[in-house]
Amino acid sequence: MKWVDEVCGMEARLKTLSVCATRHIESVDFLATARLGDIVEISVNEKSVGKTSITYDAIVRNAMGGLIAKFEKIVFVAIDNYHRPVVIERENN
Repeated sequence: MKWVDEVCGMEARLKTLSVCATRHIESVDFLATARLGDIVEISVNEKSVGKTSITYDAIVRNAMGGLIAKFEKIVFVAIDNYHRPVVIERENN
């Protein structure tokens, strides 16, 4: 879960040009176990961009084949230095 949060957070940072904080994760469906030595791939799909937030879905796969987990509606909020939401600049999108 930590890696998915970090990957989505990096995507949100690149998209918004702001620091972004995780606000919400709608659901996580674990389908298999990642084992020691597995190479894990994380795919992120942008779902929507709001005034101050951006929402993603993510898929975790074993590089050798097989779905590990699905994450739906991971919401990040762009914040300022005081941890207050800031408007996402549309020209950055």
